[in-house]
Amino acid sequence: MATNANQSQKLDMLMRRLYAIGAPKAGMKVCALLLVITCMGGGWILEQPRSSQLIWLPRVRATFRMLPKVFQASWWMALYGGLTPKRHIAYSNTKTIQLLDLGVLLKEVREKLSKHGCQSTRSYQNKGKKVFAGTQFLKQTQTYPPRFAKRVTKYYKRFCTQGNGHFPPEADDGVLTSFQILALLQEQTENDLWLDAQLMESFMYLRGSKSLELGELRQVLPSSIPLP
Repeated sequence: MATNANQSQKLDMLMRRLYAIGAPKAGMKVCALLLVITCMGGGWILEQPRSSQLIWLPRVRATFRMLPKVFQASWWMALYGGLTPKRHIAYSNTKTIQLLDLGVLLKEVREKLSKHGCQSTRSYQNKGKKVFAGTQFLKQTQTYPPRFAKRVTKYYKRFCTQGNGHFPPEADDGVLTSFQILALLQEQTENDLWLDAQLMESFMYLRGSKSLELGELRQVLPSSIPLP
């Protein structure tokens, strides 16, 4: 992706920062969920602040290349009545996501809204390392404006039904048994097993939770799972 040594160095620094905060584990879990939703024929939206670095994770980029179609949209939350300009970006397997973009936010409006209040303060600690701390104005920007929620609700059915995806082929005798799945896993490479996602915690929760409503799966999943 990098075109020169300087860009390559910056990308390496970004990767180290992402791994330091545990982003790969969260990113891999998100990717696994996107693949499941796509294979089931559903629609999904992955929304982030415009400054988010999630898209730079190798697993996320690889997953997007695997999917049939991925659409991108950006919008200004201020156009929905937000207190600050706050640029957002979203990815989806349905083109409907582009309807969230209300257009351009004029420069003078951005400058006016930016004076609402500084959302973070910067201090220098730990041998000159930059440290940011949120102010009272930051929390006010964490709530979606009602107009934005109303627009998402308006297109909710489109998001659910117009996703680009496909169903995985089934075995001749129907759904694979747990033993057949285990046999297939033993033939996969380490990368295919998604070990970095650390899904065992989620698996144990689904299998052992007493408060989770599973409906028709109640007779299939055991009430507990033996620990190793």
